[in-house]
Parts: sequence; C-alpha cells; structure tokens
Amino acid sequence: MIIWQDEETGAIYQSETELLGLTPLGRKILCFFLQHPEKYLTKDEIIASAWGQTNGVSDDALYQQITGLRKALTDGHSHIKTWRGLPGGYRFHALAKNSSSL
Repeated sequence: MIIWQDEETGAIYQSETELLGLTPLGRKILCFFLQHPEKYLTKDEIIASAWGQTNGVSDDALYQQITGLRKALTDGHSHIKTWRGLPGGYRFHALAKNSSSL
C-alpha cells in the first residue's frame, strides 16, 4: 500500500484515497514520517517536528497521536512500528511516494 502526499495540494493519500479527518498534529507527524521513510525516528525528533518543541510534551501525547494515525491508516499497525528501548521512537514502513513519481 502506498501512502503519499501531493506536493501541489498538500493532500495525503492512501493508494488513491485521500486521508481525511487527520488531526493537525497527526497530519504533521505523518508528513514527517513521509519525509523520512524507513528511518527510525526518536520520540524527541517526532515531537519537535509536530509540536515545534520537546519541553512540556509527554510521551503519552505522542502515543495518542500515533494511535490515531494507526486507526486512520488501513491496517495501520503494519505501517508504524514502535521502536522500544532507549531512546525509543517509531519507524514508518509504508512505501512513501511523492506525486511527481506517480
């Protein structure tokens, strides 16, 4: 399954279906994942990209956004893998494409 972002409109698609109903933070996190496919991203990197800071943002707040993304993506658990241990984080496994390569 391909998750991609149209560079002109900014819309995010799962295959050919636009993903609607993402929270603003969930959308920022998914865009960050799309910019860094198959890379282990620390919790702090993800938090900084979505919230703009790491101070005062709990791991639970990030977890809630990841849970929402997993629900929004069909079979979401196969796309976002949890990286356990220190420092911990996530890895995005869906094939990422931009609109110019479709």
